[in-house]
Amino acid sequence: ARLEPGAAAAGAAAGLAGRSAFGTLLAAGGAVDAALVAACRALAPREGEGAVTRLPGLLVARWRGDEAEAAREWFAALWQRIRPAVAGRVAAMPRIWST
Repeated sequence: ARLEPGAAAAGAAAGLAGRSAFGTLLAAGGAVDAALVAACRALAPREGEGAVTRLPGLLVARWRGDEAEAAREWFAALWQRIRPAVAGRVAAMPRIWST
């Protein structure tokens, strides 16, 4: 997305609400059921705002805030819950995430 300085979306509640960063995680396929969505919603980001939505065959997680590291931590925690349910694989953190 590209938001120009002073754009209405930057301050609007439906946009960034005055925050400086945002992120989205998409998980497609597998078992995106109500239990997985509830488990993801139970994880609160330490900074900013996060939301999780279920669509047919898709889980969407959105975050907005001012601290990108908080977004990364929250998305990593979500990924640890999502990967076993959707991919049937252990959620071992990729080494590249540590660099």
